[in-house]
Amino acid sequence: TQCRAFYNGYLKILPYSTLRTDNSEFLYRAFQCRGMVRIDYIFNDEGIFFLEVNTVPGLSPNSIVPQQARTAGISLKELFSIVLDQALGQ
Repeated sequence: TQCRAFYNGYLKILPYSTLRTDNSEFLYRAFQCRGMVRIDYIFNDEGIFFLEVNTVPGLSPNSIVPQQARTAGISLKELFSIVLDQALGQ
C-alpha cells in the first residue's frame, strides 16, 4: 500500500510503512495541539526527520489536508464537523 503526496506540483509516492503515525501522535501530544494540524517531515536517504508542526494547514484543493480527506473518503464538510465536534467535546 502506498501514499501519494503532492507538494508544489511534485508527486512523491511513499510506502505506508515509512509513515510513522506514532511519532506524529507523540508530537501532537507533546506540543499540546488541539484540532487539525499538519506535522511535516523531511524524507531522505538518511531517514525521516521532523520539520515542523503547522497549526494552520492549507485548505486549498491542492493542499495536503484536503488531499488526505479525499483519500480517506471524507468531504471537507465532514472533516470540519469532526473537528468541531471534538473541539466541543461531543
